[in-house]
Amino acid sequence: MCGIAGLVLRAPGPAWVDYLAGFAQVLAHRGPDDVGFLMVGRRESIRSRDITSLGDFRVGLAHRRLSILDLTKTGWQHMESPDGRYHVVFNGEVYNYLELRRTLEAKGHTFRGASDTEVLLAAWAEWGPACLDRFVGMFAFALLDTQDEVLYLVRDFFGIKPLYYTRFQGGGWPSPQRSRPF
Repeated sequence: MCGIAGLVLRAPGPAWVDYLAGFAQVLAHRGPDDVGFLMVGRRESIRSRDITSLGDFRVGLAHRRLSILDLTKTGWQHMESPDGRYHVVFNGEVYNYLELRRTLEAKGHTFRGASDTEVLLAAWAEWGPACLDRFVGMFAFALLDTQDEVLYLVRDFFGIKPLYYTRFQGGGWPSPQRSRPF
């Protein structure tokens, strides 16, 4: 079990940093082993274990880690693809990741660690959203494509791992709406 949270902002501002930090704190029980943040602005991005102010960030992702598969630093999240295009926060497990890893290695992909998250990123880079048809497991993740400027919210087909989202309209947070499985 891990915890993931994020913000996509139309009107960036430094006050949102506190929201992202608060999300990570609320999720601490889901991932006691580590914490990670990604804030992406128009001109720069910050990847850190500590919440750092990037006043004009447009996308912020937070991750609380429960280390199961890769107990080393190479399993830390948020995780990004080698070319920096894709960024992910992930909760769950892809059970067939070793088989997928061998297939991706045969296609020329290399891996730094032993996590299923790294395999997920390589699979997305290789096959795009069609990689979901290859995954066997239970998962929810947010994947940011910085080239196409798209944030994908994905969960397993059976909805085992929860994924909720809401739209902030101002004047307080509305009730979360349950997402639909892909």
